[in-house]
Parts: sequence; structure tokens; C-alpha cells
Amino acid sequence: MKYRYLNPSLNPVSLTSYADIPGFSGYQWQWEILYVDDSSFSVVGDGITPSNHRGYKRILVRVRDPELTEYEVYSVVAFTP
Repeated sequence: MKYRYLNPSLNPVSLTSYADIPGFSGYQWQWEILYVDDSSFSVVGDGITPSNHRGYKRILVRVRDPELTEYEVYSVVAFTP
């Protein structure tokens, strides 16, 4: 991962709208970053509220190709002191 858990670039954000990917005609992407539980990686509360901090953030990146097929990639970032 490029950023550590507390980096502002990894602040939780609700699922974005699809946006075009520059340089890749017809491809679009969207993403979200949410707080998740440490045992099941399910979303905690609304996933955005800092009081729900559990030491894990789940990052979803979804890409849609010109044929409208969607691909999803998940990653989890853990807090480490």
C-alpha cells in the first residue's frame, strides 16, 4: 500500500460515482474507503464515522470496461503504531 492507515488520503469516503479513467477510453472507475470490523471485515456502523474506528479500513476499487463488465478489487489497511 502506498499510504499508512492515518494518511488523510485514506479517510473514509462513501462509494463515489463512476468517473472516466484518463488515457483508457471507455473505462470508468469508482471507489470507497470504509471502517470495517476486525473479525469479519464487515462495515462498522455507517463506515464513515470516526467513532466506529476498529483499526481496519477496507478499500474497494471497481472498474467498468467498455462492454459494461465490472471488476472489483478489495484491500484492507490495518492500523500499526
